Amino acid sequence: MAVETLGLIAVGLSAVGTGVAMYGAVQQANASEAAAKFNAGVARNNSLAARQQAAFDQEQLRNRHDRLRGMQIASGAKTGQTLSGTLLDVQYDSDLQAELDMLSVVYKGQVASGASTSQAGLFESEARSAKTSGYLNAGATLLTGAGSTASTTAGLLK
Repeated sequence: MAVETLGLIAVGLSAVGTGVAMYGAVQQANASEAAAKFNAGVARNNSLAARQQAAFDQEQLRNRHDRLRGMQIASGAKTGQTLSGTLLDVQYDSDLQAELDMLSVVYKGQVASGASTSQAGLFESEARSAKTSGYLNAGATLLTGAGSTASTTAGLLK
């Protein structure tokens, strides 16, 4: 009788162990999913920050250019020049360069924003995969544990 009791205890422990392992697999999946979702949120925030920084930098460049333009016109006026000829050429070149600088800042911001948006997408995919993988692992643990428990039970019934 003692052997039968030990066998029943073994079957019970095997079932409990299977349940604990399944619970652990699901908890790991949930933790991995939560971490990946958090990282996706950070990446989306970085995307927004890159666009905002580019807009700020563009405005700073525009303000700097406007001040430079005003100084150039004032300097030309001091020497009696009007906004024509060489002074107009200098203004045109300065305006063109400022516009190129501002476009470059916007482009860099868009590239950084796009990279962060892509990273967010990867993290979201990772979150879905982690959850699926965790549930598959829990299912595999259940099947393995059920097989082990059935094997132990069959051995007791012989």
